Amino acid sequence: MPPVCRGKVGDSRYLHVQRPTFSVRFYGFNTRFKPLSDVRVRMAITHALDRERILQEIFAGRFQAARSILPPGMPGHNPSIKTPPHDLARARALLRAAGYPEGKGIPVIPIWSSVRSPRIESELAAIKTQLHAIGIHAETNFETDWPVFSKRLVE
Repeated sequence: MPPVCRGKVGDSRYLHVQRPTFSVRFYGFNTRFKPLSDVRVRMAITHALDRERILQEIFAGRFQAARSILPPGMPGHNPSIKTPPHDLARARALLRAAGYPEGKGIPVIPIWSSVRSPRIESELAAIKTQLHAIGIHAETNFETDWPVFSKRLVE
């Protein structure tokens, strides 16, 4: 058997092995404050985000969208978990039902990241654009000093 590929993919001297890895980007909501205390607003945000588009355009399709905290290949992964689909009409309807038609009355949502890189900046820019499509404005903030970042999570 040829050695595992550490060089160029497609080189016949190597066997290219592709397997799942555990890499998670987590975006959480501070539900102690309005409007994120309303599940309809959180679900509207979820429906507004087009995960597949982000993965294709920014990450060249090299990853798959998470459906749970555990990726395929990990013990405990549940493939039957479904994520809400990208659905702008549903997102807008949820905002209207929550009393925020077209996002009116929702303050700017801060998004914090503990990592700053060109890909992360592109991902967050895409998220901002997708949220803007339903009337939600977001701002991105970066804090790469972990102790300072972790304190911001509880503010």
